[in-house]
Amino acid sequence: MSSVVNFNHLSFQRKVNDALTAVERTLELERSPRLAEEVDHTYGAKYELVDITTNAAIIAFMTCLEKLGLNGLILGAIVEGAGNKPLTLRFDVSTTPTFMKEVKVKVPMDRSYEQTEETATSMATKVLKAVRHVTEFHYDVELEWSLSIYSGTSVDERTVLVSNKSSSVIVKQAKESSRLRISPRSYELPLTWLLKQVNLDDMATQFKVDTSRESTKTPRRNDDVDKAIEFSRRLNSWIGQIQTGLYGSLSRIEGQHDPALEKDRRGSNMSDVRSLEDPVFNPILPL
Repeated sequence: MSSVVNFNHLSFQRKVNDALTAVERTLELERSPRLAEEVDHTYGAKYELVDITTNAAIIAFMTCLEKLGLNGLILGAIVEGAGNKPLTLRFDVSTTPTFMKEVKVKVPMDRSYEQTEETATSMATKVLKAVRHVTEFHYDVELEWSLSIYSGTSVDERTVLVSNKSSSVIVKQAKESSRLRISPRSYELPLTWLLKQVNLDDMATQFKVDTSRESTKTPRRNDDVDKAIEFSRRLNSWIGQIQTGLYGSLSRIEGQHDPALEKDRRGSNMSDVRSLEDPVFNPILPL
């Protein structure tokens, strides 16, 4: 649905064909799904197709929210308490560095030197590896994030859907922690349009293009589809802001991990937070 997502027609067709091959294994023999462009249809059927695909997208959005903790019971209670106030989804993130300890480390160097020791009966020569002394400063960096929902302007009364705390040890060769800190940041997404498309009694979607409205020109050029695309754009932008802000900050923090010994220079566990290299296949996009 979102026109801001890059669309590759050949790649899409390949993914659809792969998906159809998998789907056909579970369908009855007489059912043969095909691309919409290959099926004869009336002009009115184009509106039905828009309704079906948009409702499928809404179901996908709501399923994601349910997996994140916003199930029907919680949503019903929040909507009832909100009255006519709009609902907003909010992602909060911050990091807090705590100084742990100072460690003196001997770092072997490439050169060596000889040391001669004289005793009463003999002379002994030792070959010693040169070392340099480095002071390390160990910090425990706690990452905290949460996803919540609130009504109107009642941010302080928001309902937390899911949250997590994790920590990683960052070793520096300077006692300075300001660049290990992410000041509290918030990213918000209005849910008003999405929730209007769902019957909260049975969680059934109810999107439908109003063909009687004078502003409805075509299955694509109408107010209902414009609002659906606008929400999809906002959702895509919200996710992008979180990815750019969060991953960029974590990458900056991890880049400061600089222990003196080579064997300790493995990545911190902050590197486990990754974005998807290949977005989830969405067969609704070009429709």
